[in-house]
Amino acid sequence: MDIDVITSSFGREFKIIKNNQVILKGSRPKWYSLETHFFFKSKSYQIKAKNFWGRKYNIFKSGLIVGELGSSWKNEYYISIVENGSEKIRYTMSRKKPRGWFRIESLYILNDNNGNCILSINYNWKKWKQIIKADVKESIYDNYDLLIYTLILISLKHRNESSGAAAG
Repeated sequence: MDIDVITSSFGREFKIIKNNQVILKGSRPKWYSLETHFFFKSKSYQIKAKNFWGRKYNIFKSGLIVGELGSSWKNEYYISIVENGSEKIRYTMSRKKPRGWFRIESLYILNDNNGNCILSINYNWKKWKQIIKADVKESIYDNYDLLIYTLILISLKHRNESSGAAAG
């Protein structure tokens, strides 16, 4: 099933659209903010950077920490869902360049603990605008919050790559 992700300029607001219906809306308080807010299934979610450098984020669901997302020093991008103080499941994100390394288009894949593909996101730029399409592998998929976490991981990866390019 294809899901479209529409972002506003500067990526401050976003919408997840499935079958021409808006499923989820979210926003960042400021365009430069490392914080994201959205509502899903009558619960409020907040994703907030742990510190100024913003390599790791806490995931809050109705005010309680339910997980963490971020990157390790080995350039592994992950989502860790926590239950009762211990890690319940860990997702990892990988990237493929389907048409060569010099193309802008990228395919981001989210895998679970067993290496099974949960979702894939096709990320592209056309006419100075992001084109994001998500493909969910399971027909009973209902965790759109996981899609939002993956989108934040993608933006974190882009930020890390651009800061690394500027430093080198």
